[in-house]
Amino acid sequence: MIPSSFCTICTHTCYKELIGLLLSLSLHHPNATMYCMVDSKTKEEIDRMTPKPLLDIHWIVSLDKYTGLNRAQMMAKKIWVEFQMQKANVISLALQ
Repeated sequence: MIPSSFCTICTHTCYKELIGLLLSLSLHHPNATMYCMVDSKTKEEIDRMTPKPLLDIHWIVSLDKYTGLNRAQMMAKKIWVEFQMQKANVISLALQ
């Protein structure tokens, strides 16, 4: 069974992990559909990377509010749960 799509969320603090994910999917699921909900800085990093991922990536740049913040900082600002709910939003897009 082959997944119909993949999805993830990422802010700039973890963009290197996203690069690893995208390259791994490129090797094991070339041309797969990928939904990436990110902040602007992460999208810029991925746009500059080489080699380019061999994926059909759908970008949702909507996480700028969380750029540069870790879990403790988000909890202090009372936005951690809101950030975690973004996972449900990108999963919903991937399942459509």
